[in-house]
Amino acid sequence: MQANSHKSRPQSPEEMLQSLSNEAQENTWQDAADAPRMPVGQVVSVNGSNVLVMINLGRDFAAEYMPRVGRMICIESKNAEIIAGVSGLSAPAPGMDSEEERILIAEVELYGEIRIATSGRRSFTRGIAALPSLGDVAAALAENDLRCIFRTDDENLLRVGHISHMPDMTAQMSPAALLQENFALFGAPGAGKSAAAAVLARAFVKARFPVRTLIIDVHNEYSRSFGRAANIVPVSLGTVTHWMLSFREFVYLAEKATGPLSEQEKDLLIESISAAKKKYIRANPSASSAEAAEQGVRITADTPVPYRLGDIVVHLKKVLQVNNDFSLEVIQHLETRLDILSKEPRYKSIFGSLTLQDTLTELLASIFRVPLEGKSITVLQLGGLEDEVAEVVVSCVARFAKLLADARKDTTPLLIILEEAHRFLPADKQEAPLSSSSLRAIVEAGNKLSVSLGLITSRLRGVSPNALEHIDNYMAMCLPGRADQDHFLETAPQSAPGILENVGGLENGECIAVGLLAPVPSRLKFARLPDEAVPRDPARLHTREHTAQGAKPADLDIHTLHSIVEQMRYSTD
Repeated sequence: MQANSHKSRPQSPEEMLQSLSNEAQENTWQDAADAPRMPVGQVVSVNGSNVLVMINLGRDFAAEYMPRVGRMICIESKNAEIIAGVSGLSAPAPGMDSEEERILIAEVELYGEIRIATSGRRSFTRGIAALPSLGDVAAALAENDLRCIFRTDDENLLRVGHISHMPDMTAQMSPAALLQENFALFGAPGAGKSAAAAVLARAFVKARFPVRTLIIDVHNEYSRSFGRAANIVPVSLGTVTHWMLSFREFVYLAEKATGPLSEQEKDLLIESISAAKKKYIRANPSASSAEAAEQGVRITADTPVPYRLGDIVVHLKKVLQVNNDFSLEVIQHLETRLDILSKEPRYKSIFGSLTLQDTLTELLASIFRVPLEGKSITVLQLGGLEDEVAEVVVSCVARFAKLLADARKDTTPLLIILEEAHRFLPADKQEAPLSSSSLRAIVEAGNKLSVSLGLITSRLRGVSPNALEHIDNYMAMCLPGRADQDHFLETAPQSAPGILENVGGLENGECIAVGLLAPVPSRLKFARLPDEAVPRDPARLHTREHTAQGAKPADLDIHTLHSIVEQMRYSTD
């Protein structure tokens, strides 16, 4: 692997992610000198990846070298130095040991191995080329082993805190894993999930890593967590308007406000919305719309084109005069529903604007940071919105995120951090809200898109199993409930029982990281945020507009974004 610094990254994001993904599988470290290891025992049983090590505790055995559950040891085989995690300890004959020695049996899980190249370069890689043999020596890890495994000086990784039992050992995570494979960060209420998410987002900024981060802030907690690096977008009147909604999203709110629509009402509404959008295009022609008309592109109820609600009513009146397919009762019912919907105070932020402006490009530029202008983080504030409005906003934003990613797969990666994931991606399909389908499209796409999803939840069991199947990285914070612990052990992408089963005894701000984001399953402590940056209820806080600073990326500009918006509307695909 060739080390790259962040200052020399002209390569495309796709190439960068691929190289980082390779690095996540093979971690390298050049040691100044190999410190000797202290032998602690020998291998007495090998059964696949399950190995037993006999430990002889003589009088002169130093306590600091005593293997502990959840810690690692090295098995010195003939072919490699195998790194293993201690998953259990037992005394085969308690009370029968002599005063000179005591015998313990350590159960270990094999994680990977340290290899030494002909150049003398030491590297840690997951997987085992050859299993250990009976009689192989087991030894305590030296400091240079730990630095090799955790890659403490690798500038390509994100520094997020320290290893729990080693305050001087930096805890780092692979950005490729966070941006390619999706991740889940979960734990009991008060465990520090929001603060951990803020640490991750700040780590990307501090490392000057090319990524856009969108935080779906359900409770408006993050307004002061990122200073000038964040763009705060409160969802208010005119932020997301009715004409930006898909037909499904529009019907969802209409039915929440007025009850279920009949199939005839839905058919009539589709026709009326399409007609209202065509009327807007005729009144506001553009080069893109003219070209689309020549190519026979159809304008549908899902096409993101502005229209007035009043123009739907105008079309309904025309239908009443010239069309016998719809009865007077159906037309009048739909007209009444639209009137109720437009005046519903709970939905004022979406339907309350009296002016009609094409603000889609500006909205997407604000949410997805085009151009970055020194603010790589967007905090989309949903606090205070009705549940159904929040669901529609999340659905709409996720849908546009995927459309942008489909249009430009080579752009800077987008990381969406979703608070209360169990609410938007519930385990019960019958309770799945509108936003579930848009979010599932991102989760299931995996690394095919430049969009990844970080799920934050206090109820891992409440998250859709289908979504969890597509998540390969977990950050588990304190889970005191046995049912939650068992669910975590069942869904964890890696077997490491010695450390995973400690999830019930984690401190606030501490987590167990498992998956490609960490070289081995690790218990780590997130860095402590400055007091003023800790996510908290902002009812007493005032959102300020930050001045733009920093270098502007060249991957997207406002003109390119405008072209993509036009492509969404009029593309023949």
